[in-house]
Amino acid sequence: MRTRIAIAVGLVLVLAALPAFAGKEEPIVPDKDREIGEPYWNPMSGIGILADVAENETVNNACPGQPFNCGDVLRPAGITAGDADYIYFTVNAGDFITFGTDGDPTVMDTKVYLYNADCSVQLAYDDDGGPGLASLITNYYACYTGVYVGKIIGYGTTTTGTYKAFVTCVPSGNVYPAYGETCALATPLPCGNVNVAGNNTCNANNYTPPPTSCTGYSAAGKDVVFSLTVAAGGFVNLSYQLVSPGDASFYIYDTCDPQHCLVGADATYSGGIETLNYTFAAAGTYYLILDSYGASSNWTLTGMFDCGTVGVDPSTWTNMKSLYR
Repeated sequence: MRTRIAIAVGLVLVLAALPAFAGKEEPIVPDKDREIGEPYWNPMSGIGILADVAENETVNNACPGQPFNCGDVLRPAGITAGDADYIYFTVNAGDFITFGTDGDPTVMDTKVYLYNADCSVQLAYDDDGGPGLASLITNYYACYTGVYVGKIIGYGTTTTGTYKAFVTCVPSGNVYPAYGETCALATPLPCGNVNVAGNNTCNANNYTPPPTSCTGYSAAGKDVVFSLTVAAGGFVNLSYQLVSPGDASFYIYDTCDPQHCLVGADATYSGGIETLNYTFAAAGTYYLILDSYGASSNWTLTGMFDCGTVGVDPSTWTNMKSLYR
């Protein structure tokens, strides 16, 4: 009996000693049986519907598909085995796009995709995010003014049924500037108080630290890059937050190499605030990566960037004085 108790206690201690991040990045796999039982709903509630638009199978089976307007509902519409339906619509930069399916009259198992105008770039994807087995891409930040394409398919190659699809485009009130994508194109962060906001939807995933890096996790989401030019003794005291469902992670490189991560923070989950404090031992240019795990969203960066004391070249000062003698 004592042996069993000792083993049990040892097991508890081992589990307690495991890193807190051990299960952080395990994706949540939707349970189809649970999803199918979700109640149906009206995704257009509170938003003016312009018109019901019947599916035009002669033009919507290839990109860009049939013309559509934000606020319209594609109905009646249906999927045959192996079928794909495309619709295209024009959106203003800064709008939030919501695109999904619902039952008509009962829901079918769909998947939806959002593309750029010629379908060369997949912008977003969803399966089962809507009611039951319907799909829903919600609050996708429009990076540009122009044409976007929505694609609807069945879950499997033999999936068939009827559905209705909808698109809404709601102004966000903000058109954020394009911040740096890479270290080579990094946006310089000014010295002093920091209060910057943006949306990382329009960025790519250029940097992904390994799980053994200075944050303790990988971060496979989109990222924004700022450059920090400092003197020895300069420091940062920063807070970084992604609006839920975004999961923030940020870190500083001395070169753009995951093995050169000096300091980082990834201690919270969706919507949490990460904080980072660091003093630079040597003068130079460093790179602050605002990374993410999972969904894209609005972000804020606040705090202080002290660039340190920049030395004055005595010979330069002597030459300047001579001009006034």
